[in-house]
Amino acid sequence: MPHSHAFRIIDSQHSDANTPIAADAATCPDCLLEISNPNNRRYRYPFTNCTHCGPRLSIIRQVPYDRCYTSMAEFVMCPHCQAEYEDPADRRFHAQANCCPDCGPKLWLEDHKGQTLDSDDPLNLAASLIRQGYIIAIKGLGGFQLACNATDADAVSKLRKRKHRYAKPFALMGRDVDIIACYTQLNATEIQALVVYFKTAYCSNH
Repeated sequence: MPHSHAFRIIDSQHSDANTPIAADAATCPDCLLEISNPNNRRYRYPFTNCTHCGPRLSIIRQVPYDRCYTSMAEFVMCPHCQAEYEDPADRRFHAQANCCPDCGPKLWLEDHKGQTLDSDDPLNLAASLIRQGYIIAIKGLGGFQLACNATDADAVSKLRKRKHRYAKPFALMGRDVDIIACYTQLNATEIQALVVYFKTAYCSNH
């Protein structure tokens, strides 16, 4: 039988091997640029990812790490995503979680009764509800995050009561160091630590 010297990626075979799966990774700078570009087909698409970033461990159901063994299996890639997936020169080459607004998961918002709220922009609606004092449960990679307006004393008090967390601090989210400095007292060492953390989080995905 002749031997092939060409490099190929072939379909995996089911395995019972206990192979470690990579951890989920924060959105890389390249994907962030796509999300923020109005002319990009992934503009404001919250599930944008590539081989440098995105979900891994949180979507795997069994090894090997192939799309058919992940929670992305039900989403058939559109022609554009499939072309990226098959192109060795593309950073989404064999990115198992590859998707876009046309073929991937969609963003939606439900009320406390599980009823989907009618909205063309669930993200803006969620932000509006937070500003109104509501508490929002955000399903992210690997679990849920509870979010409210940290400057709304009633909302924070309600969240503390529901979580039975009357004294322990909650995590504070801020866009950047300048925003964080508006609500906290930061010394030079703390500012430097935050700056280094943000740079490390982004650069580690390249």
